[in-house]
Amino acid sequence: MKTSNFIFLLIFLLASCKDEGDEITNSQIIGSWYQDARNYDSNLSYRNSIIFNVDGTFEASLQVVETVNSNNIIGYMSLSKGEYQITNNTLSRFNIEQYGLDNANPYLNRDELILEASTARTTSIILQLNKSRDALKLLYNCREEESMCITEQTYYRRD
Repeated sequence: MKTSNFIFLLIFLLASCKDEGDEITNSQIIGSWYQDARNYDSNLSYRNSIIFNVDGTFEASLQVVETVNSNNIIGYMSLSKGEYQITNNTLSRFNIEQYGLDNANPYLNRDELILEASTARTTSIILQLNKSRDALKLLYNCREEESMCITEQTYYRRD
């Protein structure tokens, strides 16, 4: 019995060990990532997108698009720009500028968005990349006082 428990424990430990190949690097996420959704009440389609650039900068936006999977952008609801770094499968974002809407419009042209905040503080998000490298999951650490926090989002490669 002790031998079978030992073998089971050994198999479990070996299966849960992390391969060196599991480490996400900057080069693996360079490019455009998106997540599309449709709101049938408003008859609008939305796209969350993140672009990771080779120079260590990123741009994330919430866009209104003509239809799901369309490249025709009608307007923007928000935009964030800044720098990023990946260490131990954690995405750190810093020197972030956040742009948003005025109170009168449901969306605006990109250049009409209003600077809402600029911060040097770092935000950290855990990353998971699927084996085919075409789906990127962002896992957020929500604090108890955040009632409207999204715990995870999955983005798909768009190149």
